[in-house]
Amino acid sequence: MSDQATLSGADHLDRVVEAHAQFLCNNYRQHHKKFQNLSRSDPEAAKAEAAIFALLKKLRLNPEPNDNPGTGGPDFICRPEDREPFVVEVTSLSEDTVAKQSNLPKDIEDQWAGRIYPENLMKALRTKISNKAGRMSNHNFARVLVVTTTHQMSELVLDRQGAEDLLTSTGGFQRSKSGAPVTRTTDLKDSIFIREEDGQIAACRKSISAILLVCISYTKCHVFGILHPEPAQPFDISTLAEVPFVRISQWPIVDGNINTEWVIDEPYAMVFSHRSLQCNQTESSDQNIQKAETPLAEVERFWQERTLAELTLEQGVRPIHRLEEVLGKGEGLWKDAEEFESFVHGIHQRRKED
Repeated sequence: MSDQATLSGADHLDRVVEAHAQFLCNNYRQHHKKFQNLSRSDPEAAKAEAAIFALLKKLRLNPEPNDNPGTGGPDFICRPEDREPFVVEVTSLSEDTVAKQSNLPKDIEDQWAGRIYPENLMKALRTKISNKAGRMSNHNFARVLVVTTTHQMSELVLDRQGAEDLLTSTGGFQRSKSGAPVTRTTDLKDSIFIREEDGQIAACRKSISAILLVCISYTKCHVFGILHPEPAQPFDISTLAEVPFVRISQWPIVDGNINTEWVIDEPYAMVFSHRSLQCNQTESSDQNIQKAETPLAEVERFWQERTLAELTLEQGVRPIHRLEEVLGKGEGLWKDAEEFESFVHGIHQRRKED
């Protein structure tokens, strides 16, 4: 039986951590020493750093360690082809914090009952993000803050609704009069990017261009994005075309009406399974040796589960997120309506024959 077949869930993430440590050892010795210290002092944070670096690598964003072990700075800098560079800072919310603030059990196998409190977790996230805003300033590139947790049930709260709540703050609902439509209200108290100033809605924490919420399970990463409406350095979200981002649709705000939108219709989290980094990440940077794979390894890789995001990357295609992107694209394929009807009739006939 192959090693891949005998791995437990936690082992997949552990292998990503080991591969990242080996990559740093071969290419960035000072960063390797820092990562070793982090692995001993805060294993959850080390897993987050390794998993996010692997994710950026899979997305072909060409990440490199950026922080100076002596003076600090954002963790990574990405230099994607045909796109502007951007820096990435990774911060993690501990499993204990997620469990305490949300009322989720720390262990997925624990007996659990009761209400989930996502609003308390949003406050903890806002504090974490605020503490990182200063570290993200003084860069000429876009700045992406990645907030992670390895809590195995965090997907229940760091989901689509969680991303929206972080953008506009957890609110309530109201109806002006009987029969009137129900509208959502917010005091912006826990919004990460906007606040009320002198009766107007203004942007805050402009040093952060975008945020990625990443739930790191034993086998996969689940990702949602939040875009700043008025950052100091705008981030081109086409760089992360696979990631669903929520944003304020009209900025600046008029008459206090805050409208949000997702850049992907029917947004679901981008999901990436953990796999060890490619062999060129574990080899020294001055080596150009390609390790040959055995036929058995190639067959094994073929049967590995791939997410939709991974398939689009492997096939070199861009995922379609909105129906408007394909509407009308067939114009010109048929001479007239009669030829089109004949085409459709042919499809129906072949289905009947099958």
